[in-house]
Amino acid sequence: MIAIVGDSFNKVEEISGSSTSAVDMEIAWIQGSTSVRWSRKVGDATEAVKAVTGLCIPAIESIEVSSYGTSVRYRGAESFPDSWMVAPGSDVLSIDLLPFKQCVRVGEVSVTVRCTGCADLGSVPLKQVFEAISPIYRSRKGVSIKLDEMDFVSCQIQLRVAAFGSYEDGLDSDAAAKVLAVVLGNRVLQGVELSTAWERAGVDHVRFDMKNGSVVGQGWPPKRGAAILAAAQQAASSSS
Repeated sequence: MIAIVGDSFNKVEEISGSSTSAVDMEIAWIQGSTSVRWSRKVGDATEAVKAVTGLCIPAIESIEVSSYGTSVRYRGAESFPDSWMVAPGSDVLSIDLLPFKQCVRVGEVSVTVRCTGCADLGSVPLKQVFEAISPIYRSRKGVSIKLDEMDFVSCQIQLRVAAFGSYEDGLDSDAAAKVLAVVLGNRVLQGVELSTAWERAGVDHVRFDMKNGSVVGQGWPPKRGAAILAAAQQAASSSS
C-alpha cells in the first residue's frame, strides 16, 4: 500500500498534467476489519501509510484521509471507551495527516475529538463529562460531546456538550452545571459551551471562557451563566 499511495498520485499528475487537488481520485482498501479511504497526496507516503495502517485495529470501523485531514471512526460502544484518544507524540499527528479527528458513538451520544497536534487534549476528562450527563438525556437523539483543539468560531480549545433538554423546554441549568463542575480546574480548556440537544429548531446554550482551569467572568448570557457557574463550583467543592 505504501507504493500504491506513494506512486498513484504522482502518476495521475503526470498523465493529467495537473495537480491531484484538481483530480477526483481515491484509493480504498480493507485492512483487517477496518475500511480505509485515501484521497490526499502526502509528502512522505511511507510514514503516513505506516501511521494509518497502525491504527487499523478491530475497534476502528473506518479511516478516511482527505484534503480535510484524517477522520477515524470507531465502532459503536455501549460504554465510554478507555484510552482511545491519540497521544500527542503519535505518528498520525504528522503534518501530512492533520487535522486529525476521532469519532465514536456511545449509545445515542456522538463523541468527537479534533486535534491539530499542538496541544495535549488527554487531560480533558471526556469520560467523566459523559458520565455526568443524566442517563435520561444520554438516551435521547441529538446528544453530542465535541472537543476541538482549534474551534472554527472561537479559535479556542473548546468543549461543546449538547445534551441538556430540548430547545422548546429550554436549557436544563442544573444538568449543565454538573458537567461544568467536572471540567473546572482543567488547564487545557479555553472555552466550554453547554446547550440543549441539537434540533432543527435550534439550540439554547450558555458559554464560558476559561483560563488556567478557572472560568473567566460569569459566562454568557451573564445571568444564566452566573447561576450555572455557582452551582458547578459548589458541586466541585463538595466532591473534592
